[in-house]
Amino acid sequence: MPSMPGLLATLTEKSFGHRANVAAIEQVSPNFRRMELRVEPLKSGWKAGQDVQFRIDDNTFRHYSVMSVDDSGTTISVLFHLGVDGPGSRWAAARATGDEMIVLGMNTPEPKRPAAEHLYLGDGSAVGTVHGLAAKQNVGGTASGAVEVPAEDLEALTPLLPGIDVLPAAPIPGDAIATWLEASTPCCAAASLFGHAQSIQRQRRILLDHNTLPRKAIATKPYWATGKVGL
Repeated sequence: MPSMPGLLATLTEKSFGHRANVAAIEQVSPNFRRMELRVEPLKSGWKAGQDVQFRIDDNTFRHYSVMSVDDSGTTISVLFHLGVDGPGSRWAAARATGDEMIVLGMNTPEPKRPAAEHLYLGDGSAVGTVHGLAAKQNVGGTASGAVEVPAEDLEALTPLLPGIDVLPAAPIPGDAIATWLEASTPCCAAASLFGHAQSIQRQRRILLDHNTLPRKAIATKPYWATGKVGL
């Protein structure tokens, strides 16, 4: 969500926000931190893979995703990528157990078409999203795909993404997944691409050029872009 005047940001929180407090924090790996939030119930129910927003300063919100939801539906888990120098990462790094905040619940990014086999591609900013959506997909179908992350986080994040190839990120964003796509022939009926905007465009082009999927079967959701203030 773009920046907005402080008064409008406050009105947005009051209209769409849900009170929450930090129940626990876990440093999953050098660059990733998981936060457990006790949160007010959402009318439609909190869902794994669902978009949420946090107000990180007077005028700015940042998008993240629900990684998992407990059985009671009142505690959600959100994974934050701290390995980038962005306002959202600095905000997340400063949180402590017991902190109170407002969570804005957004619509879950559902696939454009139901599919027995679904391909997920992303980077460090999408680990929580892919974890939540792939877990849901694996209940009644099969999730596959690839996510590129910093090499130092590879070992810790791999168990969080069953069925997904976790790759060490190359110096240029998107190179690792592009190489993976060129070398493989993904078997899927639909795909969801998350993370770096320019990398998503590249991945989509590879899928289309290889006649792997029709355009309508590819959903995209960029979280950051080169040259813009990101996470």
